[in-house]
Amino acid sequence: MNSQPKFCPKPTSGDIQIEWFGYLLLLAGWIFALWAYVESPEEIAVHFNVKGQPDGYGNKITLMVLQLIGTMTFVGLTWLNKFPHIFNYPIKITAENREFQYRLAMRLIRWLKISILLIFLFITFAMYQSARQEEASGMLVWLMPAILAVTFLPLIIYFLNLSPKKSQK
Repeated sequence: MNSQPKFCPKPTSGDIQIEWFGYLLLLAGWIFALWAYVESPEEIAVHFNVKGQPDGYGNKITLMVLQLIGTMTFVGLTWLNKFPHIFNYPIKITAENREFQYRLAMRLIRWLKISILLIFLFITFAMYQSARQEEASGMLVWLMPAILAVTFLPLIIYFLNLSPKKSQK
């Protein structure tokens, strides 16, 4: 059983701004997906190879499914963020460092939510661009590096700030 102290710190103004940015990004993703759905033909590229060329096709409803998956992930992570005491931490959580560590982990989750929404928005844009038969391969070559960057950047920042010395400030 998890023996970490139960505690949920109040969000700072920066945390609230990050959260609102996530909600705006979620809304933007849905608006773009709906627009792309209306503007796209029935069959669109739904998979791309390493060179950014379409190699799998499917129904345009995939645009909406992507947004639904992104939304469910966003909602799930938002709910999870209410319980920082159940997270796994790379350091021991004590009464002295819990507020700092919980806040840091909760901020990581907020940034990961934004990263996930950006990834889904980027994929939706690539699918739409391909459906319009515009040259997407130049952009799509950067798809995997972009996904890795937006995924790992928040993790790197988290681990750089994890220092026990910082948590006792």
